[in-house]
Amino acid sequence: MKVCSYCGRENKDSATSCIECGTNDFKSDAAVTPAPAQAEASPPDLRLRDILTDQARLFRALVIVGNCAFILSVLAPYVESHFLSYDTIELLNRNREAALITLPGGISWLITFLYLAMAVGLYQFSASARAAFVVFSVGFGVLGLFSGVSIASPIVSFLGMVSAMSDGAILLLAYATPLKERFE
Repeated sequence: MKVCSYCGRENKDSATSCIECGTNDFKSDAAVTPAPAQAEASPPDLRLRDILTDQARLFRALVIVGNCAFILSVLAPYVESHFLSYDTIELLNRNREAALITLPGGISWLITFLYLAMAVGLYQFSASARAAFVVFSVGFGVLGLFSGVSIASPIVSFLGMVSAMSDGAILLLAYATPLKERFE
């Protein structure tokens, strides 16, 4: 058995690259020492460079991060009102003042659940979820032009920014990289 010098996984003697991490560097027989039984039971470490070098992992990580940020930005106003001053809450209540288009609360929650359904589809590389994601991204970009003055707390602003940057990276990976071939 060959032992990978990067992750320590045992591979068949005929292997040209590690079945765990893909590295083609193996330890020599003299350097191989039996690992304790406890180490074999633990999963291999997932490093940031592993995610960044594998486009599918990066895409899925961006889908998770972007959607977690989106969900937290939707739920934050319900929680942060307990921690903000009365004046700040009064100012935040003026959000979307002078809007040409307003969405009722029920529609906003429906959009949130549709967004989460698209995230599940994107995670599984669904072509229809990718198309719906483009429509939603462009639609909400245009809708933002008519939604009035936007006032948000620093936490909601930060989460919205993380979600928007993730969405842009998701679109880029889904359409402008070889990853686009994984969509059915």
